[in-house]
Amino acid sequence: MAQLTDDPLLGPGQQQIALGLEPKQVPARKLHPGDKVLLVSTPDKSADGTAQGAGTRFEATVIDTATPDTDGVVVYLALTVRDVPAVVVLAAQERIAVVLTETA
Repeated sequence: MAQLTDDPLLGPGQQQIALGLEPKQVPARKLHPGDKVLLVSTPDKSADGTAQGAGTRFEATVIDTATPDTDGVVVYLALTVRDVPAVVVLAAQERIAVVLTETA
């Protein structure tokens, strides 16, 4: 009961996104609502094989997780509105790493 709250899951200036991840991409056995994570962009390999554009960071808060099948984990995150478009693009390109920074 101590983990239940009536507080809104999204704060002012936040939006919710869902990231579909492989179990090996999840930084903890189970993420919990309120856990803080850092989303870090991974390199984009160009046509000539060099890596470019890595290291952009986005702070997020876990809202919930789901395991719809054994092959994946869905992590629902609260992000600031300005970060949502970039994270969505990086996720679509499979260029995002999730780092657990603080547990709830």
